Amino acid sequence: LERNLLPGRNPLSCSAQGFSVTKSIWFSQLIYRCNTNLFSLTMLRSVLLVGLAMVASVLGNDIEIHGSGTTNPSKCYWHIMDAMMDRLRVPVRMSYRAVGSGVGQKEFMGEAPEFMQINHFGSGDIPLSTENYNLITGGDDPSEMLHLPVVLGAITYFHSVPGVPSGAGGLNMTSCLLARIFSRDIKDWLHEDITKGNPNLADMIGDKDSKITVIRRKKGSSSTASITKYMNAGCSGEWKSDMVGKDPQNWHPDLIPCEGSGGVTKCIKDNAGAIGYIDSGHGLA
Repeated sequence: LERNLLPGRNPLSCSAQGFSVTKSIWFSQLIYRCNTNLFSLTMLRSVLLVGLAMVASVLGNDIEIHGSGTTNPSKCYWHIMDAMMDRLRVPVRMSYRAVGSGVGQKEFMGEAPEFMQINHFGSGDIPLSTENYNLITGGDDPSEMLHLPVVLGAITYFHSVPGVPSGAGGLNMTSCLLARIFSRDIKDWLHEDITKGNPNLADMIGDKDSKITVIRRKKGSSSTASITKYMNAGCSGEWKSDMVGKDPQNWHPDLIPCEGSGGVTKCIKDNAGAIGYIDSGHGLA
């Protein structure tokens, strides 16, 4: 692939030499609460180029590379793929479907008992479990696969409380308050336990509706897994361990389910007084 890159600015200077071709690869997005500018775009392109070179399916002179998984880094993946398709000399088609980590894992593994992978690669904020890894790599016809960290991202909470700014001077929340909001123990932004740490909140909201609308992911999501781990670690008394995981189906029925990070973003914007969780890339877009 490197030899077929057209000249241009910021060349993708990553060689695939030394890597054997594998049947499948799982990209992991590492979740940290930190500045996401730790990797340059050129570095991300290089890492992705190596991974995609491993799984390229060459049909005549055409190269097809398809994947699916977490919505969090989807815009980054699409940007990289567009740049590569524009600059490769050989015909190449790349696609990435942002369907969520849970669905991405299912599409990556395929159906039992054959476990035929639908895509060349998958991507998620969490790695495959040991059990699923062994199902793919073991048995009578084992497949070779790799876990490859590729991008850093931050999962956090976003809100649309009327009159309340983001950043400094905005909401001051704790893990216990968030846990109580998501469990629907607290349903109003002017609840006394919230206003204790936000004495100016009533003035900012004014005469606007102060009820809380809670947005969650519709299907299994590693974003859900991340924030449930956070709430349990910070306030286990309010968010029990049996509520930790990527599947929000057993949450309070009052919560509004929305599809993918893009859907959650839209739901938060469309519902005044809402709160939900998404990656910073979608939340700050």
